[in-house]
Amino acid sequence: MNDGTVVPTTSRLPALPTAIAGRLALRLALPLAGYYATAFLVQQTGKTLVGDILFPLVAFWFLLTYTTAVKSVEGREASDARPFSMTGALVGVGLALAGLIIIVGGVSLYLSLTTTASGSLIDAIRGSTMSMEELLRSRTVAMAVAAKEEILFRALLFRWLLSLMPPGRALVLQAVLFGAEHWVFGTFSVLNATLVGLTLGVLYLRTHNLWLVLGFHFAWDFFIYVLAGGFSNYVRNLSAAQQQDVGTAYFAVFVLCQALLVCLAVWLARKPGKLLRPA
Repeated sequence: MNDGTVVPTTSRLPALPTAIAGRLALRLALPLAGYYATAFLVQQTGKTLVGDILFPLVAFWFLLTYTTAVKSVEGREASDARPFSMTGALVGVGLALAGLIIIVGGVSLYLSLTTTASGSLIDAIRGSTMSMEELLRSRTVAMAVAAKEEILFRALLFRWLLSLMPPGRALVLQAVLFGAEHWVFGTFSVLNATLVGLTLGVLYLRTHNLWLVLGFHFAWDFFIYVLAGGFSNYVRNLSAAQQQDVGTAYFAVFVLCQALLVCLAVWLARKPGKLLRPA
């Protein structure tokens, strides 16, 4: 299936033959280099203001490059990104917030029913101090990361895998590869990212709405960063055994949360044209 034609799949998500995927990837190489150059510049200079300006520009660059490249390379409009879907973006943000509420509520309930730790996780999150500068920085970074990863992993890699294998296999493989990209943050982060990748993959496969997965990914990264301070404050004074208990509870609730979000994503897209219309 590498004859240079874009092949519609039963998922209604156009598959990408290898030749077209390669040409599209080449078009995205420049904004990808811009992303890493910006990250390196911020890391080396410590100038967060530079990142606040450049990261949103990089996100816009990714989106612009993708939409124009799809039209010239694939010979079609980037129907997953055009027109802009405020509904899709808001649904994505809402799903992410629902998932994070499940995680915080579930872990808090677990801790309230055990004697492994004292105090309230919600109070710790509420009392965590985060400056406005840190909030703005996390927002701009989340914007660029969401654009980079969703275009590369969902709009490019996932659709290429669909030309090589059945949708179910492609869905799992793109999630595993997405998780593997996070190896620098440790094994736990790889597992987390793999599960989130499954959710994002289902959302994209079922709705073919790039704005929805962008909204979900942006909100997820942004609020996870905000919540991280509260979790850190909570476990700081716990013993190693207690920290292990909190970590186990978090991961168990996280798995449940992702399963629920996948079910919700399938339910939302069960009737194309009603809420989120596949292209």
